[in-house]
Amino acid sequence: MASCAVVDPRTGAITMTATPLAKCTGVVLLSRSDYQVQQALSAPFDYSAAAGMWSLAFGSVLGLYLVSHTAGMLLGLIRRG
Repeated sequence: MASCAVVDPRTGAITMTATPLAKCTGVVLLSRSDYQVQQALSAPFDYSAAAGMWSLAFGSVLGLYLVSHTAGMLLGLIRRG
């Protein structure tokens, strides 16, 4: 769990305080698990994965449009036929 702390400028010692994180004016100390979560969330952006997702989404929309357009044309031919 994250905790508020103050660094003594003379000695460089870190002292934990009971200040809530929202009002912390010093430094915030993270636990190992909080740090690991933060590192996982701030991973570099993967452009190849984003391109793959965008291509899948665009291809799905385009494919569904073509299928529905073809079905509409066939229904039109049947109705006129």
